[in-house]
Amino acid sequence: MANDGCYFNEYGKVLRAYYWRGNDKPIMMDVVHLQKEIVVIYPGAMEKFECRMLFVPPSVNAIAARAFDHAQIGEIDFTGSNLISIECQAFIGCKAKTALPDSVRYIGDEAVRDLDLVKYGKLKLPSALRHIGKKAFNLGNVDEIQADEAVVTQDSNLDALISMSEDEGKDGLILSVSRDGKEVCRVPFEFLKSSKLKKKGEATSAIKDYIDCEYGVIAQPLDI
Repeated sequence: MANDGCYFNEYGKVLRAYYWRGNDKPIMMDVVHLQKEIVVIYPGAMEKFECRMLFVPPSVNAIAARAFDHAQIGEIDFTGSNLISIECQAFIGCKAKTALPDSVRYIGDEAVRDLDLVKYGKLKLPSALRHIGKKAFNLGNVDEIQADEAVVTQDSNLDALISMSEDEGKDGLILSVSRDGKEVCRVPFEFLKSSKLKKKGEATSAIKDYIDCEYGVIAQPLDI
């Protein structure tokens, strides 16, 4: 069923929203609030869509692959979001400024690398994050990655971040690890990328050692 540009499933839940009007040209808008019933933003649903500000409702729990393919959006607001999954290349070519909600558990390959997620040189990872895909982020203008302990002590997440920093030749990049909102460890990526920690799981174990330090100090290992 379709009504007013929205597509529904058999239960009446809006699955995707289109803002097109004739000749496949998007409507030019200033501020857009997506319908509160939207559960999934489907592939291509917001392709090349243009607006200054987009508000995504808490009902949305997944953004499909290439959903925002080259959308021209100034800023995306995820306030109160319950978003769980951002699929591969979901925001490819979309340079919107935003902050990822802490509820996000899955970020696919190249999913958010074109988004402007950096504030004062810092990239904050969602506290619920359990999977980071290949080249998911752009670390080119990042000086520090802030992450919850549960995020970085997952081998796949740490491997992905190390791989991204290597691909972009980042020097001086710092990983800041927090527990219950309090920073407990600062680790230079040079340490994580060292040859002694190449074996899967070794970097994770090393970070755990610093997090579990009896002295409760902020450790900054430089020569391991």
